[in-house]
Amino acid sequence: MVKRVEDEEVIRVLSRVMKIPKNKIKKDLKLGSIPEWDSLTHLNIYFEIQKVFKRKISMESAANVKSVKDWIKLINN
Repeated sequence: MVKRVEDEEVIRVLSRVMKIPKNKIKKDLKLGSIPEWDSLTHLNIYFEIQKVFKRKISMESAANVKSVKDWIKLINN
């Protein structure tokens, strides 16, 4: 069984990839809503999440992610 990833762990990865403080990242933050989260950063988040959490995520699934909440949900499903 795969261990559930805590929200805070996902936020920590997003913070590192986007190079912004964790307290600026809320679950309802959306792709494109801040300059730091553009399509290239989204791709970097995809690769980093797979590496850090040792999860295989399809590119199609990652392309459907539109918010922090979506990343959390995808990682834990």
